[in-house]
Amino acid sequence: MNRLHRVKANHRLRAVTETSGQALVELAMGIGMLCVFALGIIDVSRAIYYRQVLESLAGQGATMAARTAKSADTANKVIANAGSDLAMSTAGCVIVTAVTNTNTAQHPLQVTDQAKSCGISASSQIGCMYGVGGCATSNATIPASAASVLQLNQAIYVTEIYYNYGTVTPLPKFITNLAMPSQLYAVGYQ
Repeated sequence: MNRLHRVKANHRLRAVTETSGQALVELAMGIGMLCVFALGIIDVSRAIYYRQVLESLAGQGATMAARTAKSADTANKVIANAGSDLAMSTAGCVIVTAVTNTNTAQHPLQVTDQAKSCGISASSQIGCMYGVGGCATSNATIPASAASVLQLNQAIYVTEIYYNYGTVTPLPKFITNLAMPSQLYAVGYQ
């Protein structure tokens, strides 16, 4: 009988040891997945926050340009008002463009003024001024809803903001197909 008790005791001990090893492996895997999830939330949250800030800056820049009609001053003020957490002077670009309805037959919308303040290389998606920086035409491209409100010789001011976004966590180094944006873009019309 004594021997039977020892065999049962050894069997229980072996079962407890195997179970605790399994729990340790599960804990390690669970903590690893939780860390990856938390790091992903941090980076995605920062990208969403920066996108919202850029959209607000673009709208404010377009309003400022429409009120002052000084594109160069507006571009510099938007960079200055972006705050230190964005570092727009080194990681961003602000392009302020005036688009005027000239009512020419082929291309009624023309870029009549443009200024940029950039810490990165970026070009306007709206258009460029003829002859400036190798630009071949002053034709402008804006959404139809914005173009439809322009009367003859009236201008609309557009502020475009580009920002090179970098993650703060090491997650993209470990997950190669992670779809995080490398450049954010926002545009405002006034």
